Amino acid sequence: MSFLYSVKSIFRALFVEAGLSDLSFGLFHRLKLPALMRQRRWPEFEQALLGVSPDELSTLLDELCLTNRHHPQVLTYLQTADSELSRLVAGVYHTHTAWERRSSYQASELTQSQVNGFFEHLEQAHRALCHDFSAPKLQVEALARRIRVEMGLSEKQEAHKSFAAAVSLQPGHLLAYLNHFKLLLPKWLGSEPEVRELLDFADDADTRQLLRLMYLVEMYTDLYYDDPKNAGRQLQQQYAADIEAALAAPRPIANGSVKAVYAANYLACLYDILGRRKDRQQLIQQLGNRFTVHPWAYFDVRGRRQIEALNLG
Repeated sequence: MSFLYSVKSIFRALFVEAGLSDLSFGLFHRLKLPALMRQRRWPEFEQALLGVSPDELSTLLDELCLTNRHHPQVLTYLQTADSELSRLVAGVYHTHTAWERRSSYQASELTQSQVNGFFEHLEQAHRALCHDFSAPKLQVEALARRIRVEMGLSEKQEAHKSFAAAVSLQPGHLLAYLNHFKLLLPKWLGSEPEVRELLDFADDADTRQLLRLMYLVEMYTDLYYDDPKNAGRQLQQQYAADIEAALAAPRPIANGSVKAVYAANYLACLYDILGRRKDRQQLIQQLGNRFTVHPWAYFDVRGRRQIEALNLG
């Protein structure tokens, strides 16, 4: 598989396109947020967002800003509201817009206008997310989102600081770990030893298991882009101990917490890589429609039908 294909696949996987499943796993509609936005009932809209858990808030903001489904309503909200939550939403919106402009291109392919747009939106996102939020739930979310922005700005040390502040405020915060994990990958600003250090740093078993599964899938994708035919065999040879540890851990509850849903998606992908079709299918059935963007976007698949048709092992 060509290097250019692998680079473009990586960038495509960094942002979310319209047409994907609800990124909040149904919570966005259960809270009746589409109707509240259509009717411009912004106080009730904000109350609903503020009433969920921190990890659920992350998924709601993903659904709100990381697809193009709600952008007209988001822009209306940002023009109307003047609150800490609207500042946070602005930060997430501009982050998505920046990465959307950057995705699918190598640096040499970008026009000057695209480069300027990328950094302009990242700077707007950074200004919004650097606000000192009074609500801890909003502050930890902003810190977690800043990691992604600082990754785009190649500010690795600042991203480290944002991660440390986020997990100090709320240990195990899912989005903080997800974004910091991406930052530490060799394809971005880190290295494999740094990824392993993050696995050891995680202070709860569920987070460590998710990171371990993510690590294995990421290492597989690197092998896959170079040699798709032999990638699964190479993964099992090079990472046998990690695979054994991942499979020995309790299976995540596919309809449980947000973190468990992420872990179940990555475990289903690992099962597919290892050729364990029956185990993979059981997890897919348990997940229902709760599919995360990653790891499936790495293989250009989305939705249950395409995921079930995937055959990596």
